[in-house]
Amino acid sequence: YAYSAIAKAQAKAGDIAAAEATAAGISDDSLRSKAYRDIAEAQAKAGDIAGVRQSFALAEEAAAGILNDYYRSGAYADIAKAQAKVGDIAGARETAAGICRDDSRAPAYQAIAETQAKAGDRAGAEATLELATEAPPQPECEVWSWTVLASAGLDEPVFQDIQGFIRSLTVKEAEEMVGALTDAAADLAKAMRRLQQEDAEWRERWAEAQ
Repeated sequence: YAYSAIAKAQAKAGDIAAAEATAAGISDDSLRSKAYRDIAEAQAKAGDIAGVRQSFALAEEAAAGILNDYYRSGAYADIAKAQAKVGDIAGARETAAGICRDDSRAPAYQAIAETQAKAGDRAGAEATLELATEAPPQPECEVWSWTVLASAGLDEPVFQDIQGFIRSLTVKEAEEMVGALTDAAADLAKAMRRLQQEDAEWRERWAEAQ
């Protein structure tokens, strides 16, 4: 959290290069996303439009690495709100459209609409509000979450190639198949315990960052 605060302070002071260097060194995806978001807002105040776009892109890249879909969606929502705040309505709406969770996507659209309304764009605000209420579920988000968990969170070999594991069962005798499934279940239980622990630690870091 300290490095995220340092990056924000550096950006506010106008030392964008130092802020970017600090942000790049933050290992926590959520805090790195927040740092780049703060940098983008500072660049917007300085009129650096190209820099703003680059920083928001880096913020989104960091957010994509967050395993927990609740916090990942929240990070994207914060980016969308920040984009709207600096006047990038099109970018904000595009970011909001990619948010997996309804409880994060709708508030993001609502914040964008409020920004548009304050700027006098009532028609645009109404169109954005319609997206907030009509945005359909995104089943691909669930697939994405499980893929990430399998490749990054559950690093036991069986989860690295789940299709290969399933194929291997088809050539096993019944007793061997039971043994393989038992071992896989044990690996899954172990991995899930670790993920629960990481999630608890993540919640604590997120609360401290707010």
